[in-house]
Amino acid sequence: MSATLELLAPFDGPSVPLSRAPDPVFAGLMMGDGLAIEPMSGTLLAPCDGVVAQLARTGHALTLRAANGAEVLIHIGIDTVKLEGEGFKPLIKVGDAVSQGQPLIEVDLDAVARRAPSLLTMVVIANGEAYALESRAEGWQQAGQSVFLTLSGGAAVDDLPSASGAESRGQATVRHAGGLHARPAALVQNAARQYRSSVQVEF
Repeated sequence: MSATLELLAPFDGPSVPLSRAPDPVFAGLMMGDGLAIEPMSGTLLAPCDGVVAQLARTGHALTLRAANGAEVLIHIGIDTVKLEGEGFKPLIKVGDAVSQGQPLIEVDLDAVARRAPSLLTMVVIANGEAYALESRAEGWQQAGQSVFLTLSGGAAVDDLPSASGAESRGQATVRHAGGLHARPAALVQNAARQYRSSVQVEF
């Protein structure tokens, strides 16, 4: 199944190209392509219907899996993993089905802004190889109303092919103060992309 998916703005605020993100991993599209927004409202809203596939233990990032299989990663701020959850109040948990426009995370913008390098929030398609970004919003966005990103392609989750062939397993230690959060994970993902394979990371 191929379909067009419209993602609505997760916050009020101006949209910002990912190339202007003050972080080389996001600016270099290592996490995936998408768009950023400078949040001016304190509640993150779901950009689309989906299932919460991942929620950072610190509440600063999550991934929604849409019906067409797109994995929509939303990362609030830069280096916000170091806040250990302070300033973030998740309203959902992994496995929850959510509706477009539903509140997902409450953010104390003032408290986070005082301690993080940036509040810029990235919305990227983590498995973007199967999708085409048709449009990116410009200018001021209204949370839950403005069309932020439009993408096409992909397949329904049930239609995704399963891997076959030889299996290989290994172990690694991530020596990073924040653990395997978004940006270190992007480097692992880039290393895995050189192989024609299905890669599963367990921790």
